[in-house]
Amino acid sequence: MNNVIEELEADTQGFTIVNKLYEKIWKEFGEINKESIKVYQLWLLEQDSKICNKYMQIFKKTARESGYNSRFLIEKFK
Repeated sequence: MNNVIEELEADTQGFTIVNKLYEKIWKEFGEINKESIKVYQLWLLEQDSKICNKYMQIFKKTARESGYNSRFLIEKFK
């Protein structure tokens, strides 16, 4: 685990793509539950500069794979 943390701290630009972080974690610790990954991605997801339709597509796809119920997803989308 120290290697991953050291790499994160040494990286001046940080992990700009969540999947890159997951790849590092997978290499260090093994396979991660897909639903857990999607839940984490939902927590990180922001519209930023994405147009609304693109954000909605990403949100819907991630939400479907998260296993979360509709009430949580409604609150998260807000």
